[in-house]
Amino acid sequence: MLKLLVNAPKGGIGKTTIATNAALLLAKEGKKILACKLSGSSRMDEHIQAKQLEYPGLYDSITIWEPDNDKLPTNFQGQGNPDVVVVDSDDYWKILNDLVDKKNKGWRVIAPIVPNEPEGMQVIPDELATVFMQSQITGVSIKLKILPNKCGEKDTIENDISLVKIRLQQKSLLKALSSYYLPYAGMFYPPVFIDTSNLFRDQLRAALKELGI
Repeated sequence: MLKLLVNAPKGGIGKTTIATNAALLLAKEGKKILACKLSGSSRMDEHIQAKQLEYPGLYDSITIWEPDNDKLPTNFQGQGNPDVVVVDSDDYWKILNDLVDKKNKGWRVIAPIVPNEPEGMQVIPDELATVFMQSQITGVSIKLKILPNKCGEKDTIENDISLVKIRLQQKSLLKALSSYYLPYAGMFYPPVFIDTSNLFRDQLRAALKELGI
């Protein structure tokens, strides 16, 4: 079983959109998915259920699970035998901190960052640098990729990626930068882009493969 966490300590950067699309993409490939909703504000369940109604049979391999707390799950008993667990989490920084606990080994993490979102560009690298420092102390290796999102919304994609690289270099996090990015896919509702943006779909799938998913 593979475990994917989508998290960063900032709202409005696309965590739910990425987690939802990751679950849909993997289910479309025939994988059995457990979509875990840790964020109280997340509408991942609604988006997935809408797709299940829109395409009967195509996404039936996705089971939605909402635990009764906001901690990173350590036990999946009673949740079937999923091939991949996809967790959409809140902005709560402690979820990232949970990754350095030895009982939480094996998670793969996507941390979105939006180049034209100044607060996130400041806070996200700061928090991630702290988590990586803690991981060195505990000896728990974290398989994490920082994935630029909404690229090209207000500037060129090339300039957006350059801004992210400069900021991550400042925090010694450049090695954690994904080789891929997610384009600005427009203001759709619900925010599911695999049917409306081939570039979004292909880049997200490549980023998942980068993490071994």
